[in-house]
Amino acid sequence: ETRFTGAGGGGGTPDGDLLHTARRIVHALSSSRPFTFAFGGYSTTVGRGNHFHQSYPFIMEGVIKGPFQMFGLDVVVRNAAIGGIPSFPYGFCLPNFYGVDDIDVISWEYGLNEGGGRQPKDAAGLEAYLRHSATSVGARNTANGENTFRIPPKFLLRDDPKANSRRKMIEHY
Repeated sequence: ETRFTGAGGGGGTPDGDLLHTARRIVHALSSSRPFTFAFGGYSTTVGRGNHFHQSYPFIMEGVIKGPFQMFGLDVVVRNAAIGGIPSFPYGFCLPNFYGVDDIDVISWEYGLNEGGGRQPKDAAGLEAYLRHSATSVGARNTANGENTFRIPPKFLLRDDPKANSRRKMIEHY
């Protein structure tokens, strides 16, 4: 079983998460740029055992591209997953793996390699990844023309449903 948890400005509630995602979509539309997903994680994200284009990030892209294009918005998926590399130190290399200025959604898949997520220490790598993704990548808001700031990306976590320590840490954000 897989559990998906979202974070990144939505306050942890379904309504808040939906509103945050809607704002990111509107920002991409108003910036005339594609809505961009960046995926990291382990072998299942890479698509081991399949062709790279058959990995689940690209399957998801195929499913959502049509509805997004109905609103005049293109979708870009970047799959930068590397099997066997944990979220720490991977998280400190995000600009190199994902790009910097146009990430709307970041995903990390924990299910196979980073402990069971049941002990408080298991959340440390995720917290470092979250903090770094919130400050080093994301879309630039240039609404006022002079001052720019990054809009932190929406964060999706694909994890074991028993990974309570990581889930609790994410809900805190």
